[in-house]
Amino acid sequence: MGTMVSIEVHADPKADKAPTQNQLKEAVLASFDRMERVSAQTDRYEASGAADVQKVAAAAGTGRWTTVGDDLFYLTDQVQKRGNLLVDPTLGPLIDVWDIARETGTLPDPAAVAAALARTGMDKMALNHEVPAEAAGGQSPNGGGIMLTEAGMSLDLGAVAKGYAVEKAWESLQASGLPIYGIINAGGNIKTLGQKPDGTMWKIGITDPTDKTRCMGNLLMLQGEAVATSGDYQKYFESEGIRYHHLLEPSTGYPGMENHAVLVVAANGFDTDYYSTLLFLLPSEEALNLAETLPEIETIIVSRDNKIYVSSGLKSRIEWTYQGGFTLVTP
Repeated sequence: MGTMVSIEVHADPKADKAPTQNQLKEAVLASFDRMERVSAQTDRYEASGAADVQKVAAAAGTGRWTTVGDDLFYLTDQVQKRGNLLVDPTLGPLIDVWDIARETGTLPDPAAVAAALARTGMDKMALNHEVPAEAAGGQSPNGGGIMLTEAGMSLDLGAVAKGYAVEKAWESLQASGLPIYGIINAGGNIKTLGQKPDGTMWKIGITDPTDKTRCMGNLLMLQGEAVATSGDYQKYFESEGIRYHHLLEPSTGYPGMENHAVLVVAANGFDTDYYSTLLFLLPSEEALNLAETLPEIETIIVSRDNKIYVSSGLKSRIEWTYQGGFTLVTP
């Protein structure tokens, strides 16, 4: 998934029977294996062609269903059900255009952007929970079936797969039944496990998106809580003083220019990834207002007009140390 993943666990010193070192190792390796299952189904860059998303792309425009694994089907099904066009899993062709632009450091030809954009859209993606084996080339359905209706289409689950994988790793650690606590970190997609023995809250740093070597403060996190950040400082190139990043606006085909960064806190890793992408692509105040209507999330939004918006549920959980040239705004 294009990032470094670390899983840190500790034996709970208050437990009646402490787990062995080997038990801890087995629990962590099992959680990594669970993440690998998600990656294998959603990685569109793997050269072997074994990933499910590649099978879906190969069948695009043929009118055939592609049976896929449960993780890939769940992710596409959830995004489709939520129905917000700003989080679109069919942006593969458009992402390819901008990957080349980032590698070369030059803006893409507008005609190439338009051509790629014409091969995207959730209205061109069909899902089927029960695909007959004969319609799937004799294969037995696993998660379900996916069909892309036009040739040249491809899926990209970058907006949601990593947070979901973190959630699955956390579930794996929970299922071990061991008395442990710790933290999972997949390049900024984070989830805590258990309670620290000293009773203190988990802390994660809040990155300054205009200078990612600096931390603006700490966010206090509850046990079992997840966080994800979408920012224009993660994958980008600059042209004539403008930063062009990887978070693309599906209606225009170009990077969203409303915000520098959006951090989302939720109980579920999928929600943090999904909503950090969605809120990033909205105007700052609109994003904050939406977050205030969603009880499942809290957010910190750093806008391009040098403001920091904090949702009401996080106001008391941030230890600010540095705010640079930003103005703090709260509901």
